[in-house]
Amino acid sequence: MAVELSSPPSSVHSSLSISRFPERPDGWGEFFHMPVFRPGTQVRLGDRLETVSHITIRRQDMCVHLVGRDAPVAPERLALQPTVFATCRMP
Repeated sequence: MAVELSSPPSSVHSSLSISRFPERPDGWGEFFHMPVFRPGTQVRLGDRLETVSHITIRRQDMCVHLVGRDAPVAPERLALQPTVFATCRMP
């Protein structure tokens, strides 16, 4: 008993023609800027340059630990050049 496979109607092909890269959601620009805190990153706290030791996240609260300091610092108190991210897939 042989089963023949036929090609789907052309209307199915046209409905499946999805673009290779999805479009950006409404209201999004091409890029967005966000500071990225990584170990070893140089940040500015007041007038001093500090180095990031590690990051902790507790109960949706992020803290940045700096080298040579016992207490963590809120990321809002640190100045860091933001990293640029694309909002759509790049080839």
